[in-house]
Amino acid sequence: MDSNRPNRSLLIIPALNEEASIGDVIDRVRETPLEIDVLIIDDGSRDRTAALAREHGATVVSHP
Repeated sequence: MDSNRPNRSLLIIPALNEEASIGDVIDRVRETPLEIDVLIIDDGSRDRTAALAREHGATVVSHP
């Protein structure tokens, strides 16, 4: 492991129809002083969960 590289973590969040809160959740994770990548697993949402997660900087994997 390269001791000069900052430690990074991956936060995996399953989501289903969470358009009302997903943006806030991602933004709050980004407010921490940690280096955290966010992966949203969209479990077939019928709302804008995936689009909003992407707009807030998360990587999204969508299931039908």
